[in-house]
Amino acid sequence: MLRLQVVFRYAFRELVRARHPKAVVPIRLGRTTIEEQIAAKVVGFVLLYLGLIVAGGVVLTGLGVDPVTGFSGAISALGNAGPALGDAGPTNNFLVFPRAGRAALMALMFFGRLEVFPTMLMLVASTRGIAQVRRRRRLTRSNFG
Repeated sequence: MLRLQVVFRYAFRELVRARHPKAVVPIRLGRTTIEEQIAAKVVGFVLLYLGLIVAGGVVLTGLGVDPVTGFSGAISALGNAGPALGDAGPTNNFLVFPRAGRAALMALMFFGRLEVFPTMLMLVASTRGIAQVRRRRRLTRSNFG
Protein backbone atom coordinates (compact mmCIF):
# COMPACT_ATOMS: atom_id res chain seq x y z
CA MET A 1 0.00 0.00 0.00
CA LEU A 2 2.88 2.36 0.71
CA ARG A 3 4.24 1.86 -2.79
CA LEU A 4 0.87 2.73 -4.31
CA GLN A 5 0.57 5.81 -2.12
CA VAL A 6 4.00 6.98 -3.24
CA VAL A 7 3.12 6.34 -6.90
CA PHE A 8 -0.15 8.29 -6.67
CA ARG A 9 1.49 11.20 -4.87
CA TYR A 10 4.35 11.17 -7.38
CA ALA A 11 1.82 11.29 -10.24
CA PHE A 12 -0.11 14.12 -8.57
CA ARG A 13 3.13 16.04 -8.04
CA GLU A 14 4.03 15.65 -11.71
CA LEU A 15 0.61 16.99 -12.71
CA VAL A 16 1.17 20.04 -10.48
CA ARG A 17 4.66 20.50 -11.94
CA ALA A 18 3.27 20.32 -15.47
CA ARG A 19 1.07 23.31 -14.63
CA HIS A 20 3.75 25.11 -12.58
CA PRO A 21 7.18 23.99 -13.86
CA LYS A 22 9.19 25.94 -11.27
CA ALA A 23 7.16 24.73 -8.28
CA VAL A 24 8.88 22.70 -5.59
CA VAL A 25 6.36 20.08 -4.49
CA PRO A 26 7.70 17.49 -2.05
CA ILE A 27 6.19 14.02 -1.83
CA ARG A 28 4.88 13.50 1.68
CA LEU A 29 3.50 10.51 3.51
CA GLY A 30 2.05 11.92 6.69
CA ARG A 31 4.78 14.12 8.16
CA THR A 32 7.58 12.31 6.35
CA THR A 33 9.02 13.72 3.15
CA ILE A 34 10.02 11.06 0.62
CA GLU A 35 13.32 11.70 -1.13
CA GLU A 36 13.34 11.98 -4.90
CA GLN A 37 15.58 8.92 -5.36
CA ILE A 38 13.34 6.73 -3.22
CA ALA A 39 10.22 7.88 -5.05
CA ALA A 40 11.88 7.15 -8.40
CA LYS A 41 12.84 3.64 -7.23
CA VAL A 42 9.29 2.97 -6.04
CA VAL A 43 7.84 4.15 -9.36
CA GLY A 44 10.38 2.01 -11.22
CA PHE A 45 9.48 -1.03 -9.15
CA VAL A 46 5.74 -0.59 -9.76
CA LEU A 47 6.28 -0.10 -13.50
CA LEU A 48 8.53 -3.18 -13.68
CA TYR A 49 5.97 -5.21 -11.75
CA LEU A 50 3.15 -4.10 -14.06
CA GLY A 51 5.35 -4.74 -17.08
CA LEU A 52 5.98 -8.31 -15.94
CA ILE A 53 2.23 -8.82 -15.44
CA VAL A 54 1.47 -7.52 -18.93
CA ALA A 55 4.28 -9.56 -20.51
CA GLY A 56 3.17 -12.72 -18.71
CA GLY A 57 -0.47 -12.15 -19.62
CA VAL A 58 0.39 -11.55 -23.27
CA VAL A 59 2.56 -14.69 -23.39
CA LEU A 60 -0.18 -16.82 -21.82
CA THR A 61 -2.87 -15.37 -24.04
CA GLY A 62 -0.63 -15.90 -27.07
CA LEU A 63 -0.35 -19.58 -26.12
CA GLY A 64 -4.11 -19.98 -26.48
CA VAL A 65 -5.41 -19.26 -22.99
CA ASP A 66 -8.37 -16.90 -22.68
CA PRO A 67 -7.38 -13.37 -21.55
CA VAL A 68 -9.06 -13.51 -18.12
CA THR A 69 -7.32 -16.77 -17.24
CA GLY A 70 -4.00 -15.62 -18.76
CA PHE A 71 -3.74 -12.24 -17.08
CA SER A 72 -5.12 -13.40 -13.74
CA GLY A 73 -2.71 -16.35 -13.86
CA ALA A 74 0.17 -13.92 -14.42
CA ILE A 75 -1.00 -11.76 -11.50
CA SER A 76 -1.44 -14.81 -9.30
CA ALA A 77 2.00 -16.20 -10.17
CA LEU A 78 3.88 -12.92 -9.75
CA GLY A 79 2.08 -12.07 -6.53
CA ASN A 80 2.23 -15.65 -5.18
CA ALA A 81 -1.46 -15.20 -4.42
CA GLY A 82 -2.89 -18.66 -5.00
CA PRO A 83 -5.75 -19.33 -7.40
CA ALA A 84 -6.42 -17.17 -10.42
CA LEU A 85 -9.68 -16.39 -12.19
CA GLY A 86 -11.33 -18.10 -15.13
CA ASP A 87 -10.30 -21.67 -15.89
CA ALA A 88 -7.51 -21.55 -13.28
CA GLY A 89 -9.93 -20.55 -10.51
CA PRO A 90 -10.19 -21.92 -6.98
CA THR A 91 -12.00 -25.10 -8.07
CA ASN A 92 -9.40 -25.91 -10.74
CA ASN A 93 -5.62 -25.96 -11.05
CA PHE A 94 -2.92 -24.59 -13.32
CA LEU A 95 -2.93 -27.63 -15.59
CA VAL A 96 -5.28 -25.65 -17.85
CA PHE A 97 -2.17 -23.81 -19.07
CA PRO A 98 0.00 -25.41 -21.77
CA ARG A 99 3.50 -26.56 -20.82
CA ALA A 100 5.14 -23.39 -22.17
CA GLY A 101 2.60 -21.35 -20.23
CA ARG A 102 3.45 -23.18 -17.03
CA ALA A 103 7.12 -22.42 -17.67
CA ALA A 104 6.24 -18.72 -18.03
CA LEU A 105 4.22 -18.91 -14.81
CA MET A 106 7.18 -20.57 -13.10
CA ALA A 107 9.43 -17.67 -14.16
CA LEU A 108 6.87 -15.18 -12.85
CA MET A 109 6.66 -17.08 -9.56
CA PHE A 110 10.44 -16.96 -9.35
CA PHE A 111 10.45 -13.17 -9.85
CA GLY A 112 7.62 -12.68 -7.38
CA ARG A 113 9.01 -14.90 -4.67
CA LEU A 114 12.57 -13.60 -4.75
CA GLU A 115 11.49 -9.98 -5.34
CA VAL A 116 11.68 -8.27 -8.68
CA PHE A 117 14.71 -5.97 -8.28
CA PRO A 118 17.17 -8.51 -6.81
CA THR A 119 16.22 -11.08 -9.43
CA MET A 120 16.63 -8.59 -12.27
CA LEU A 121 19.97 -7.49 -10.83
CA MET A 122 21.08 -11.12 -10.70
CA LEU A 123 20.21 -11.58 -14.39
CA VAL A 124 21.87 -8.32 -15.42
CA ALA A 125 25.02 -9.11 -13.44
CA SER A 126 25.30 -12.56 -15.00
CA THR A 127 24.96 -11.21 -18.55
CA ARG A 128 27.48 -8.49 -17.79
CA GLY A 129 29.95 -11.13 -16.60
CA ILE A 130 29.44 -13.12 -19.81
CA ALA A 131 30.06 -10.00 -21.89
CA GLN A 132 33.28 -9.28 -19.99
CA VAL A 133 34.56 -12.82 -20.58
CA ARG A 134 33.83 -12.54 -24.31
CA ARG A 135 35.57 -9.16 -24.47
CA ARG A 136 38.67 -10.59 -22.73
CA ARG A 137 38.77 -13.51 -25.16
CA ARG A 138 38.61 -11.15 -28.14
CA LEU A 139 41.44 -9.04 -26.71
CA THR A 140 43.67 -12.04 -26.06
CA ARG A 141 43.02 -13.42 -29.57
CA SER A 142 43.85 -10.09 -31.20
CA ASN A 143 47.09 -9.81 -29.19
CA PHE A 144 48.30 -13.28 -30.21
CA GLY A 145 46.80 -13.65 -33.64
